[in-house]
Amino acid sequence: MTAIEFVLLTPVLFFMIFATVQFGLYFFADHVAQAAAQAGARKARATADEN
Repeated sequence: MTAIEFVLLTPVLFFMIFATVQFGLYFFADHVAQAAAQAGARKARATADEN
């Protein structure tokens, strides 16, 4: 019985772990993209102010 529970619960546990890692990577990439866009907008505004 224990082996059957292990076989049934292990994939669920792995899925939860990998899903957590994937969500973390997604939010990190979103943060990096937002920071790059803000830096680009800041640079464009500074360049436009010089002209």
